[in-house]
Amino acid sequence: MSTNEVLFLVSSFTLISCTPLAQQDDPLQTNRQLASMTSLSPEALPMVLDGHGACGSVELPRVDSFNRSDADGLCDFTAREGKMGMREGRVVSLSAGHAVSTLKDSKLTDVRLEAEVTVSALGLNDTGLVARYQPQTQNMYYASLEGSSGNYSVQVWKSIGGVWRNLGFTPVTSGSGKLAFVVSGTSLTVFFNGDQMGSKIIDHSLTEAGEFGLRANLGSSCDNVKFIDPLSPESAPALAIQAPSTAAAD
Repeated sequence: MSTNEVLFLVSSFTLISCTPLAQQDDPLQTNRQLASMTSLSPEALPMVLDGHGACGSVELPRVDSFNRSDADGLCDFTAREGKMGMREGRVVSLSAGHAVSTLKDSKLTDVRLEAEVTVSALGLNDTGLVARYQPQTQNMYYASLEGSSGNYSVQVWKSIGGVWRNLGFTPVTSGSGKLAFVVSGTSLTVFFNGDQMGSKIIDHSLTEAGEFGLRANLGSSCDNVKFIDPLSPESAPALAIQAPSTAAAD
């Protein structure tokens, strides 16, 4: 078989060869092309990776650049608070207040989360990454980039029973960059554009496994997310550069 051919296996275990498919932003549209060559419906086929992340896959590491059409809602995410959607290839809040969406069927105690985040220079807005999220109580850890009338900061928060407490605050000069949040045991470490923000935070409040995902309000957006199990080899170098703990919170 030449490199210009594509192999895929249908449920009847028949191996079929076909010429390459036209690239589609919508994975379901790619499935329609595949289905036209078989007796299966588009929905019966597994979603096809398009190089930008795929709907229908929640395995870690999860990488998604959201290079898809505008939509209300996020495939493979569960809307936990408010509503998120796609606008011009970025994730935005569609709610007047904050919106939280977590990756479906994913629950971990320790996780590494990354996203490219952007906040507006106007007004007060923020976006970032949530970990150990509990749907029943809305308890969570939240690492965010926040903008306040042209001033920017990276912050770490916890919410317990709807009461928010700030665990860390580091001023930054840009309203856009790559945010990384490493939650491991009782330690919380945040990076922005590769630089560690302050000292590693130690907090004993939220110890149970929880959901993880994205949080945003109007005026902010995120893109190019990466969710990693911190026990994976890919995450080991990032965990190794954590500084000794000098900050603590109850």
